[in-house]
Amino acid sequence: METNIILSPPWYTFMNEVKHTIGADNTVDVCDLITTTSPFQLPIIVHENAEKAQALANILKSGITIGNVAIVVLVYADGVLVQPKAPESAEDLFGITKVALADNPLCTAVEAAPMFPFGPEIVWPIFSKSIIQFFNDDLSDYYNDYNEVTAKVFEKILNLSPGGFYLHPSTAK
Repeated sequence: METNIILSPPWYTFMNEVKHTIGADNTVDVCDLITTTSPFQLPIIVHENAEKAQALANILKSGITIGNVAIVVLVYADGVLVQPKAPESAEDLFGITKVALADNPLCTAVEAAPMFPFGPEIVWPIFSKSIIQFFNDDLSDYYNDYNEVTAKVFEKILNLSPGGFYLHPSTAK
């Protein structure tokens, strides 16, 4: 009996990381990756909340490159593409992050504090103690699933220094 093993390309892992984190918010739809364009496109549609769409565009990575494959993340509000805007201060980033993650059940809080005394203000989105899991042809897992701590997955998809200010995903106590 012949078995054809086909592994998922890594750009589908990125799409699923976004779908299972940002897409946990029921006001947000993360669409399937569009691979007929170059670069590939990952559309995210925010329903009836232009402020949230703008906030998400501001804190998500605008794109990534995996090997020779580029992916752009496109956030839409009411059918209109939203252009990211850099925050002007750590306080601004704090407010943006709260708006972006307000309805996401994986986010338990957003805090702001320096990492060390007299250091710069850091914005800490705090995520539930949970695992993001989806099928991903992972041969190292018995069920071929992708398994990662929620805060670590958000770390992969968020722009960790928008406007030169810092986001540092953390896990709830």
